[in-house]
Amino acid sequence: MATLMFNTNQEINSIFQLLGTQENDITKAIVWVLKTCPSVLKGLIKKICGIEADCDKVTIEYQKFEIVNDNHTYTDIEIYDEDNFHIILEAKRGWILPQSQQLEIYAQKSSFYDSVKAITKIFSISECSEEYADRYLSIHKTENGIEIGHVSWKSFEKICVSARNISSNKEKYIIDEFLIYLKGIMTMRNTNS
Repeated sequence: MATLMFNTNQEINSIFQLLGTQENDITKAIVWVLKTCPSVLKGLIKKICGIEADCDKVTIEYQKFEIVNDNHTYTDIEIYDEDNFHIILEAKRGWILPQSQQLEIYAQKSSFYDSVKAITKIFSISECSEEYADRYLSIHKTENGIEIGHVSWKSFEKICVSARNISSNKEKYIIDEFLIYLKGIMTMRNTNS
């Protein structure tokens, strides 16, 4: 098999690597895996909300725009269904957690806060372990009562591996490509964790 080099210094081993490794690139990769692999989507919703989702009724929005308090606001990913849940997922690169101001603004989005869903949550996803995030997230609940949480890349990797076992061959291929990409964006362990 031929070797594919990108910008003459990076070998490409996964289709997702062509997107890049910046936060927006990582977010696009996550959105594509969630959209094309229902078992991964179900696993993530189960982890965050504790419920079994009907993926045929789930909507995934990428970079949803809304004005909040005269500020232009974009959320990375919003996942919701008709009745049960609405999740805002904030993707970060490396060992970074979102700041409380950003989370408070998301919690004030009328399309999110005014939804009549039983479960509304804001979660970050990054390389930070859940234990590290539990200790260092600036807030765990917004002023208007929205729960804040975190999913680590390691946990998301486990969701993908479990989902692969019950996926179609096409989905397995996409999951395998994403896992190669994920291993490439994960850095060395944070010694402060």
